[in-house]
Amino acid sequence: MYSVLYHVFLILDSSSHFLPMPLLLLLLAFLPMHAQNTDSLETAALKLHYSMKYAEAAELYTKAIDGGKRTFNTYFNRGACLAECCDPMKAAEDFTRAMELQQSDSALYMRAVCYVKATELTKGVTDLTVLLERNLMFPHALALRGQAYYALGARADACADLARAAAMGDVQAAALAQERCDTAAAVTEGVVIDWPQDNGPWKQVDSRDDSTMSVVVLRREREIGKNWTELGMMTSMKRVYRAHPDSAMKVIHAEARKQAVDPRLTLLDRGVTDERPWVIFSIESASWGEDHHAESQIYYVVQGKAALYIVHRDVRRATLNPREVKQWVKVFRTATIKQR
Repeated sequence: MYSVLYHVFLILDSSSHFLPMPLLLLLLAFLPMHAQNTDSLETAALKLHYSMKYAEAAELYTKAIDGGKRTFNTYFNRGACLAECCDPMKAAEDFTRAMELQQSDSALYMRAVCYVKATELTKGVTDLTVLLERNLMFPHALALRGQAYYALGARADACADLARAAAMGDVQAAALAQERCDTAAAVTEGVVIDWPQDNGPWKQVDSRDDSTMSVVVLRREREIGKNWTELGMMTSMKRVYRAHPDSAMKVIHAEARKQAVDPRLTLLDRGVTDERPWVIFSIESASWGEDHHAESQIYYVVQGKAALYIVHRDVRRATLNPREVKQWVKVFRTATIKQR
């Protein structure tokens, strides 16, 4: 949506135009459902906004705000106009006011954009880091943070973010990574797990490997077809260098809440081994997916040098018993990351 933002020369060049069309798309998401409930000043401002007359629209938004229309939408939209035409720092203030009324990743992202455009790079990096802790799969935020890091002289961090954004399909981030980073000098490694054999050997039943991630699915050898009772999965999120495992845990639980009924998150252990942070946790629910099957999962997430590794073992039961929790915590504690 905001691909033009990811050229540093555009962001830091005060003479450049600032994304008219993507911001208009954002505005559509915040329009009131019923026109009759919209103040006439705000309606007039929106029309000017759509016509890309940002300065005039900002003036009308200001009159609406001064007249008592102090809503998330009004502050957000005035901030969008100010970012386009006038003053990115004043725009950032409006996005801050909008977030005081309603938490919004869009407003946080736009405030970061304003900070970077105003060369308040450290503030931009801070906002983007918070945003990426909520959403690991946000290539545009990664690309923008990568450019901010590069402008700050933090080349290693910049190249890590640009490479990750490129791996997720951001074409301009890929071009910047090729131009400014040694993309061939990647660390090759993998996580090693001693999968318990007490209930029978494991076999690989599926795999996937692309520029973004590598996934291997395991199942007990005795089990056939989709009616599994125990499953293992190993995922490597390639070029994710700065995602703390605790943040990944929150994201995984948030995704589980979309698929399961009241999934219960339990932190089992966390630590740092060889400067690599890790966390072990479980998620349990009596109802998953469209068929409402019971399922419990125990996870091990560790940050490596080349990727974020997510390993989990799943069973078709609503809860995990204490014996198996103890066993799998021990298995994951003894996991290692090996250079290849």
